[in-house]
Amino acid sequence: MSVGELGAAANRGDEGDLVAVAELVVLGSVLAVHRPGERHPLDDVGEPGLIAERRKRVARRRALGELELHRIAPGALTQDREQADPNHHSPYASRVGRQLSHLDRGGAARMVDVGDKAQSDRRARASARVRMSPETAAAVERGDAPKGDVVTVARIAGIQAAKRASELVPLAHPLPLAHADVRITLDAPAGVVEIEAEARTTASTGVEIEAITAASIAAVTVYDMVKGMERGVTIEQVQLLEKSGGKQDWRREDAADSSG
Repeated sequence: MSVGELGAAANRGDEGDLVAVAELVVLGSVLAVHRPGERHPLDDVGEPGLIAERRKRVARRRALGELELHRIAPGALTQDREQADPNHHSPYASRVGRQLSHLDRGGAARMVDVGDKAQSDRRARASARVRMSPETAAAVERGDAPKGDVVTVARIAGIQAAKRASELVPLAHPLPLAHADVRITLDAPAGVVEIEAEARTTASTGVEIEAITAASIAAVTVYDMVKGMERGVTIEQVQLLEKSGGKQDWRREDAADSSG
């Protein structure tokens, strides 16, 4: 029985749930048998290169097994081990905790606490591209789309989305935006609508999510406005262009400058 099947059985609440939980505990014990750094029984078999690769595969399988167990029952594996050994913490959870701040020690998702971080001026730009036929793009440029002024509606939708990004992205922080804007340009012969969004704030965390959300929703709105003319419209290259403020600034190498 796989880890996923065990978790499903444990969550059903039928007569097999206690057996499934017991099997999960056994699985946790099996995962704990071979700890990183210990000699493996197969270490004496094969060439050194093959031995190293084998150890890597074992470590990956062990880490993925712990991750799946944490997904089914967040913190269960760590809690079981800490009850037996208070000084023991899941090696996988601790490694992920150092690299991904959105996971706690038990491997469960959490909102990052930014209360101790200093506030600073933050700015981010993001872009998206909507590709359609030249005929549809020409209608958008003329303002002849069935639903009306595509560009204006998409701009407003993007600005609204920036202000509500934290409601769409579960672990994002609600931010008091000082500025949000969306710029849309058309290349009708190429059938391309280019969207660029910008967001600014003074806060303890960045506004990348707000800018990306604004560009994404503006692109989705363009699709909604022209779908009556063409169903095969595609949304492409939703990406962060640059961010400033916080620990360090970052800019995509091919991002065009924008001072407006």
